[in-house]
Amino acid sequence: MIMGILLSAGADCQNLCRIQVDTNKTFQVMEGFGGFNNLEAWKNKSDQEKCVFLVNDLGLSMMRFELPPSFQPAKDSAYNLKGDVFGGPLLQDNFKIIRILHKLGVKKFIATIWSPPAWMKTNNSTKNGGNLRSDIYEQFANYCAAYCKVFQEKTGIPLYAIGLQNEPEFEETYNSCVYTPDQMREALRWVGRKFRKDYIQTKIYLPEALPAQQHLPDYFNAINSDPETAGYADIFAIHNYDSDGINVGGAGSREWEKYAGLATSVKPAKEVWMTETSGHTNNWEGAMMLAANIYNSIRYGNLSAWLWWSLTDTKSSEVFGLIIDGKPTGRYFASKQFYRFIRPGAIRVEAASNENQVLTLYFKHSGKYKFVNLLINRGNEKIEVDLPKLEGRRSYYLSDSLSNCELQKNTEGNRIVLPSKSIATITWE
Repeated sequence: MIMGILLSAGADCQNLCRIQVDTNKTFQVMEGFGGFNNLEAWKNKSDQEKCVFLVNDLGLSMMRFELPPSFQPAKDSAYNLKGDVFGGPLLQDNFKIIRILHKLGVKKFIATIWSPPAWMKTNNSTKNGGNLRSDIYEQFANYCAAYCKVFQEKTGIPLYAIGLQNEPEFEETYNSCVYTPDQMREALRWVGRKFRKDYIQTKIYLPEALPAQQHLPDYFNAINSDPETAGYADIFAIHNYDSDGINVGGAGSREWEKYAGLATSVKPAKEVWMTETSGHTNNWEGAMMLAANIYNSIRYGNLSAWLWWSLTDTKSSEVFGLIIDGKPTGRYFASKQFYRFIRPGAIRVEAASNENQVLTLYFKHSGKYKFVNLLINRGNEKIEVDLPKLEGRRSYYLSDSLSNCELQKNTEGNRIVLPSKSIATITWE
């Protein structure tokens, strides 16, 4: 079915745009949207209240945690479930949050390693980089497998996916570990073997490196040129710190096209995930840039999962959080236009705009919605939109510098108006 959406000029609108949609031409199936657990930065609310808000208002469908080095702090020691977690609450509290979120309907939880325990590393420290010792690969695999088993024991659900190393090229003063592409391949080899032996179904994502470091293809090729390790890696995970998200056809979109090509160039093909980003200014300009970053990754990278860095933070670190001191930011509402309506299992279909000013994404079978159309008007002029005549109840939600993902009234007809610098989500139930 091919549908044309005619964006026709009204008395006060200067632009005319046409969007072509082909619901028979399909792309990726969406896994979900989420962020990293840092809920303790949000004061004066209970964990239950925070989780209810994130699920029912934002539409959170994935949560990322750290697999902390304190899980097994010393060789031959018992697994320590009370150890501190970098950037988050205690490990037991992580499991508590997971149980709450799962009851609210969240099904996908992922854990990334920032550093193995100190005794596994060349520098005998969880901080300041260092490497995983080459004689410790088997113990490292046992460590990952044990966490998956304890995770299910403590939460009642399996860990959906695990990342073997956060940003493997950075030697940081916080928990960190450095891997070359070959070292990461060998760590994956042992973890993959252990997971197969123990029938662990948890997916593996890597390398969680940054495009700006120029080595993402090196990690990808080292892993996928080896027939054994290629079968263990499920997801090509990227950290997106992209300043060129707004320019269709610009550096951001070309970068994502390259990674999408890599992911489908091997067998089995990999999903593409973005598992961390932040740094967008805490104003509407930053929110629009974030929306364009998400658009670029989904449209050009065939991305199936997007996770912001810290879901909550404080004023002193406002570039890192979606919610600052308990107050949702513009970045929160820009994210909500995606998170709340593009649900796990949604299928992206072909959609194209003939106006560079308008960015569009289109999905079918998105939870309770038959169709979801996301529109970003990045121009300085408002645009009147003729929507397609589809069966079902239609709703229109808008975010701009004045509106916070608000349901628009008096839109029974087939036309809506997109303000300048705005994000709209149209749903059909």
